[in-house]
Order: sequence, then C-alpha cells, then structure tokens
Amino acid sequence: MEGIEQMAPLVDPRLYAQLEGRRPQEVVMPPVCRFNDDDKSYTVTVWGTPYTVWPHRRQIWPVEKRGTHEYFPIFLINYLLAEKRRQTTGRWISEKDLTGGTTFFRGPHAIPTELIVQRFGDNIDELRQKCQAMGAVSLDMADCSFSFDVVGSVTIALLYWRGDEDFPAEAKLLFDSSVGETMQLDVVYALLCDACVRIASEVRE
Repeated sequence: MEGIEQMAPLVDPRLYAQLEGRRPQEVVMPPVCRFNDDDKSYTVTVWGTPYTVWPHRRQIWPVEKRGTHEYFPIFLINYLLAEKRRQTTGRWISEKDLTGGTTFFRGPHAIPTELIVQRFGDNIDELRQKCQAMGAVSLDMADCSFSFDVVGSVTIALLYWRGDEDFPAEAKLLFDSSVGETMQLDVVYALLCDACVRIASEVRE
C-alpha cells in the first residue's frame, strides 16, 4: 500500500527489526493478533481499533492525529514483541508496585492523570459517559471507577475522586498485574500515558 504515513517516529528502528526477525507463530495470538502472510504484516486490535503493523516498512496504520499519545506506537510494538496472555490475573496494581517503579515513575515519568482531572473536574456524570462510550465496565471503587480492556490481558482501571473543600479532584490508574509481568517500565509508562490522553480526549462523532 503506497503512501502510508509512518505513525511511529519515536519507535526505535531496532524494535521493528526485532519484530521482522520473529517467526509469526512467536507473535500472533488469535483472535487478538494475527499475521497477514500476503504483505507480511500484523493486525492487532487495541482499544477497540484494529492497527496494522508492517515491520519491514517501519509503518503502522491507521495514523491517528488526535485522541492518542505519541508514545502509543511504542506500547504497540512492544506488545507484539512481549509474551502474551489471554487471561488477566484479576489483581490490580499501580506503577509503584512494579520493581523499580517508585524511582522510575516520578518527575518526567509521572503518569499524566492531571489530563483527566483537567478535562472532567467534578463532572462525574460526564466522565461516566465518556468511559461507557469507550466500552469500559463500571467498578465499585472510589467515587467513580471503570475498567478498560486494552488488548489481551492488558486491562486498566480508572479510579476517580471528586474534589471537596480540602482536596481537589483526583484520578488514578491501576492495571492488571500481568502487565507488569510481561512489560518493561518504559512500556508501561507509554501505555498509561496513552490511556490518560484517550480518556481525556473529546468524544469523536
């Protein structure tokens, strides 16, 4: 397919080369991820959207200009390279529960949950509507909480507290422990940054 714009300028080319060198059976996990033998590409459905990755072309389609974080392709390529699991563990953890997480996830690597707070403030009803529009399932935690099936066993939970006279509104992201068992810290960071942007983005018509 000619004219496909490269989606992932931040992705290390060595990751594409590593994916290109893998046997398809080491990567695919039907129906989540499949290999297209005709053009040597992988198609994987993430956040409900099918993405096609051409390792030899260093390209991803579709190219999304809004509603996603620039680090999303980093997560996508690393997911294809990582061990895949069909089932979640059912155990929610935070980034600080990962080995090295307390040190890594701060400063420039702090999860940008303020994007969600800035978008919704104390408007819990609007937040619920947005999460439901994204196919999320309601949980019984905090003032408002939802779980999102991202891809495979990669599941994220959003916990949200409305503000009061003493504390401002607060958002927190958790994820299934299988994420931490199969992905490096920088990949988890890319995943959570993308989740913040997707949740905070305007609903598209």
